[in-house]
Amino acid sequence: MRKGVKAAKLAYRVLEEATPLTLVHIRLYTGRSHQIRVQFASRGFPLAGDHKYGSRDDIRSPALWSFRLTLPHPVTGETIPCLHPPEGELWHTFPMISREIPRW
Repeated sequence: MRKGVKAAKLAYRVLEEATPLTLVHIRLYTGRSHQIRVQFASRGFPLAGDHKYGSRDDIRSPALWSFRLTLPHPVTGETIPCLHPPEGELWHTFPMISREIPRW
Protein backbone atom coordinates (compact mmCIF):
# COMPACT_ATOMS: atom_id res chain seq x y z
CA MET A 1 0.00 0.00 0.00
CA ARG A 2 1.23 3.49 -0.83
CA LYS A 3 2.39 5.74 1.98
CA GLY A 4 -0.39 7.93 3.36
CA VAL A 5 -3.16 5.78 1.86
CA LYS A 6 -5.69 4.33 4.31
CA ALA A 7 -6.86 0.74 3.91
CA ALA A 8 -10.35 0.19 2.51
CA LYS A 9 -11.60 -3.38 2.81
CA LEU A 10 -14.89 -4.94 1.77
CA ALA A 11 -16.22 -8.34 0.73
CA TYR A 12 -18.99 -8.89 -1.79
CA ARG A 13 -21.13 -11.68 -3.12
CA VAL A 14 -23.22 -11.70 -6.30
CA LEU A 15 -26.82 -12.55 -5.40
CA GLU A 16 -28.49 -12.29 -8.78
CA GLU A 17 -27.66 -11.19 -12.30
CA ALA A 18 -30.14 -9.61 -14.70
CA THR A 19 -28.23 -8.00 -17.56
CA PRO A 20 -27.23 -5.22 -17.42
CA LEU A 21 -27.75 -5.17 -13.63
CA THR A 22 -26.28 -7.29 -10.86
CA LEU A 23 -27.54 -7.44 -7.28
CA VAL A 24 -24.55 -7.60 -4.93
CA HIS A 25 -24.39 -8.08 -1.17
CA ILE A 26 -21.50 -6.11 0.31
CA ARG A 27 -19.95 -6.31 3.75
CA LEU A 28 -17.79 -3.37 4.79
CA TYR A 29 -14.80 -3.94 7.05
CA THR A 30 -13.72 -0.31 6.89
CA GLY A 31 -15.90 2.74 6.48
CA ARG A 32 -14.10 5.05 4.11
CA SER A 33 -16.01 7.85 2.39
CA HIS A 34 -17.54 6.62 -0.89
CA GLN A 35 -15.72 3.30 -0.38
CA ILE A 36 -18.21 1.05 -2.18
CA ARG A 37 -18.67 3.50 -5.03
CA VAL A 38 -14.93 4.01 -5.54
CA GLN A 39 -13.93 0.35 -5.27
CA PHE A 40 -16.56 -0.92 -7.70
CA ALA A 41 -16.01 1.92 -10.20
CA SER A 42 -12.23 1.41 -10.12
CA ARG A 43 -12.80 -2.17 -11.30
CA GLY A 44 -15.08 -1.08 -14.14
CA PHE A 45 -18.39 -1.71 -12.36
CA PRO A 46 -19.86 1.64 -11.31
CA LEU A 47 -23.10 1.49 -9.35
CA ALA A 48 -26.25 1.98 -11.40
CA GLY A 49 -27.18 5.66 -11.19
CA ASP A 50 -23.76 6.72 -9.88
CA HIS A 51 -22.87 9.28 -12.54
CA LYS A 52 -20.09 10.78 -10.41
CA TYR A 53 -18.18 7.50 -10.64
CA GLY A 54 -18.84 6.50 -14.25
CA SER A 55 -22.40 5.15 -14.59
CA ARG A 56 -23.96 6.08 -17.95
CA ASP A 57 -27.57 5.02 -17.32
CA ASP A 58 -30.75 7.03 -16.79
CA ILE A 59 -31.18 6.19 -13.10
CA ARG A 60 -31.36 9.40 -11.05
CA SER A 61 -29.30 8.41 -7.99
CA PRO A 62 -26.81 5.72 -6.97
CA ALA A 63 -28.45 2.33 -6.49
CA LEU A 64 -26.97 1.74 -3.06
CA TRP A 65 -28.96 0.60 -0.04
CA SER A 66 -27.83 -0.26 3.47
CA PHE A 67 -30.43 -2.75 4.65
CA ARG A 68 -28.57 -3.79 7.78
CA LEU A 69 -26.36 -1.90 10.17
CA THR A 70 -24.95 -3.49 13.29
CA LEU A 71 -24.05 -1.06 16.04
CA PRO A 72 -22.79 -1.45 19.61
CA HIS A 73 -25.11 -0.17 22.33
CA PRO A 74 -23.37 2.88 23.87
CA VAL A 75 -23.84 1.69 27.46
CA THR A 76 -24.01 -2.12 27.42
CA GLY A 77 -21.88 -2.79 24.36
CA GLU A 78 -24.54 -5.25 23.19
CA THR A 79 -24.70 -5.64 19.40
CA ILE A 80 -27.86 -4.07 18.00
CA PRO A 81 -28.89 -4.99 14.43
CA CYS A 82 -30.87 -2.32 12.58
CA LEU A 83 -32.73 -3.71 9.54
CA HIS A 84 -34.40 -1.64 6.83
CA PRO A 85 -35.49 -3.38 3.60
CA PRO A 86 -35.17 -1.55 0.28
CA GLU A 87 -38.15 0.54 -0.77
CA GLY A 88 -39.30 3.30 -3.08
CA GLU A 89 -37.77 4.38 -6.35
CA LEU A 90 -34.39 2.77 -5.69
CA TRP A 91 -35.79 -0.72 -5.31
CA HIS A 92 -38.26 -0.35 -8.19
CA THR A 93 -35.27 0.32 -10.44
CA PHE A 94 -34.67 -3.43 -10.27
CA PRO A 95 -38.04 -5.08 -11.07
CA MET A 96 -36.36 -8.15 -12.53
CA ILE A 97 -34.21 -8.83 -9.48
CA SER A 98 -35.40 -10.81 -6.46
CA ARG A 99 -36.58 -8.77 -3.46
CA GLU A 100 -35.44 -11.36 -0.94
CA ILE A 101 -33.15 -9.79 1.64
CA PRO A 102 -30.12 -12.00 2.32
CA ARG A 103 -29.16 -13.00 5.84
CA TRP A 104 -25.36 -12.89 5.95
